[in-house]
Amino acid sequence: MNKAYVPKEYTTQSAFDASTQLRSHFGFHHLNTEKSAFNYLDRVYQFGDFQLIEISITGSTEVKHYKNPDNYEFDFPMEGYFLIASKEQTTKVTNQGVFITSPGIKPHFTLPEGITALVLQIRADHLESALSKMVGFKTEKGLCFPVSIENRAAVECVKTALGGIIQSLQTIKSADLRAQYAKDADQYLKTLLLTVLDNSAQALINTSNHPPLPKVLKCADTYMHENIHKKITMADLIQVTRVSSRSLTYSFKKHTQKTPMSYLLDLRLMRLRKALLTAKSDTKILDLSMSVGLTHLGRMSLAYKNRFGELPSETLKQFEK
Repeated sequence: MNKAYVPKEYTTQSAFDASTQLRSHFGFHHLNTEKSAFNYLDRVYQFGDFQLIEISITGSTEVKHYKNPDNYEFDFPMEGYFLIASKEQTTKVTNQGVFITSPGIKPHFTLPEGITALVLQIRADHLESALSKMVGFKTEKGLCFPVSIENRAAVECVKTALGGIIQSLQTIKSADLRAQYAKDADQYLKTLLLTVLDNSAQALINTSNHPPLPKVLKCADTYMHENIHKKITMADLIQVTRVSSRSLTYSFKKHTQKTPMSYLLDLRLMRLRKALLTAKSDTKILDLSMSVGLTHLGRMSLAYKNRFGELPSETLKQFEK
């Protein structure tokens, strides 16, 4: 029988009970709160590899973690703010930012006025597996997200997607359609987190334990990034790196498993995907494609689908930004 999705909901005014509930989500911690004004509420949504928690805490609260689950966690304040203590520095994260914890990090933070937030969790191995598929090799170390990001456009893009997912899970009554939607949402969010909340495909590669590129490849890579909107030929790369075509190709294949031009195409496609994920629905794909040096729409669409399994137009339409 088809019926609407109902998230798990929990509420209490007991600091002890709230601490027990928080432990089930976020690991072992110590919680201090103004008990006279304290109220705790959460709603939990499960889809794909993700757990999404709508959480609301009333009253000044302090949380110090001692042990975290092996998850990446993305905390988006909707109302109120986090104060994160890190060494001798305190960082304020508002509703224009995101507070990120990685496996092994034990954050100490306070909520001076309470908070309403969206908390997105995913097991480390699942997100790292998605990264490996994106960059084309198996990562040997975890991602290195910063503790906080204050990039309003990037944060709003992810928050809008999360809001759309919550709404869709609640309104789709067919269990089969909801399961397919959850699968699509899972893949979309992984891509979004790994592209929008990080700098670029190259930044993702650099977060792993991948051997550093030799000097000649770094030179070529920098030139590609700085001139990605222009036509770049093998002759340009030879001139910049001052090595022969054979040496340059050999070095690229040895260290990236790609030819120089395949490596360049991959950079262009990743830059295009990042732009599509944050673009408005009426954006012209040709304009974005031209801006990253992909001037032939037909060849670009074929290469994009081979790389990501969908057309650029399908990426642009996802979750109605």
